[in-house]
Amino acid sequence: MNILNEIKAQFQGSNESEWDALFMKETGKSALQNDSISKPIYSFQNFSAQQQTLQNIFALRKNDAFVFLRFNASSVTNNELLEALNNGVSALYINGVVKDIEVLFKNISVEHIMIAFNHTDSLTKFQSYCNKNNFTNCFGFFDDDEIGNAFYNGGQQNNDSIELTDTLNKINWFNQNNCTFKPIMINCGVFHYAGGNALKSLTYGLAVALEYINAGIAKGESPVSCINNIGFKFTVGIRFFEELSAMRAFYIAWHSLSSKICKDNQLHRAFIIAEPSLRFWSPADENNNMLRATTQCLSAMLAGVDGYIPFPHTVFNSSKNNFGNRIAKNVQLLLRDESFSEKVNDAAGGSYYVESLTEKYSQLMISSLIEIENDGGIVEMFKAGKLQNDLFNDAKIFLDKIKSGEQKIIGSNCFTIQNSEITEKKGQDFFEKPKFNLFVPLKPILASG
Repeated sequence: MNILNEIKAQFQGSNESEWDALFMKETGKSALQNDSISKPIYSFQNFSAQQQTLQNIFALRKNDAFVFLRFNASSVTNNELLEALNNGVSALYINGVVKDIEVLFKNISVEHIMIAFNHTDSLTKFQSYCNKNNFTNCFGFFDDDEIGNAFYNGGQQNNDSIELTDTLNKINWFNQNNCTFKPIMINCGVFHYAGGNALKSLTYGLAVALEYINAGIAKGESPVSCINNIGFKFTVGIRFFEELSAMRAFYIAWHSLSSKICKDNQLHRAFIIAEPSLRFWSPADENNNMLRATTQCLSAMLAGVDGYIPFPHTVFNSSKNNFGNRIAKNVQLLLRDESFSEKVNDAAGGSYYVESLTEKYSQLMISSLIEIENDGGIVEMFKAGKLQNDLFNDAKIFLDKIKSGEQKIIGSNCFTIQNSEITEKKGQDFFEKPKFNLFVPLKPILASG
């Protein structure tokens, strides 16, 4: 204790004006300006109403972030699922059509884990299995986004319309069969891979959600039911603080949108699953992929997502994916359990830089959403080609920065090994004859190799 007192005595107190004077001397500007990223005194009392709302939203989460692993339905066995669950995995993402649901989920307590499917046949079989065994508390989501699929495939343009008939029929099926899964998972990765940054991708995700909500209300669904049907899947890029802040801001924007639609004073927490972007991963540099995957996972965990679906760092070499999946699982367990980030409501709260970005982004999301709706909504933007042009231009600017070296991407355009760099020829081929009538994702262009 004496040592601590001696150390404390070495530090002299300072008031805010003295600190600001020193900051101005060193930097030439005031630390107390609205656009400054530094602030000498920052506590809960400095929080805006939006930031306090965010704290209350985070307090609604009932579970730690679910630890996912991906499995191919055509090859996965019951023993593999049991082994994963016995080693810390708490959520299963099943890709494709499951042949025998009862065999696959034998001895698995499906009511105590999260499960996700991306094929209708698998979900139908699973729901029949649950009904047969009286499993009424299963929880998960169906990874499907009719609007996102239409955008991705470049369809539903000109005089066509996105009626959302399939989605509305699917929701009816969910209700009739007492399926407790989320029927809609809006895929913000569609916008990310088309060139959008974190802020733009998530804002467009909000606009897509509004399309689903309006369609549901028009068919007689209650606003609360429409909102509860929707979840979001984010694709996490490499700009750590921007990704983290944009995800936190999304909670505020979703609450603001939902409370206005429901006309209530209740807190509305978005259901968010995140996955890493493969855009900047390198087929030739798996070690770099591992590091990048870790920081992507960390930004999602600190943002308070409900679950994270990793790709193995060996994703470009399937023969190594057993080891890659083990690392992907352990990274999640390490960040969740050994960093204790899940033991607090908001692990990133209190960082002035993150908080200021969060508030700025939430305001921009809401104002941008209003502009989109004034233009008739995101589907109308797509029909008119405005959505494609916007993302295409952003992608071209970003790719030009990568090619020139202004934007450094380790393992892709600097510190590369073998043939992992982005070649100029690829960029020329892609941009020589841009097809603005198609929604062209940039993943094949920006992914290394």
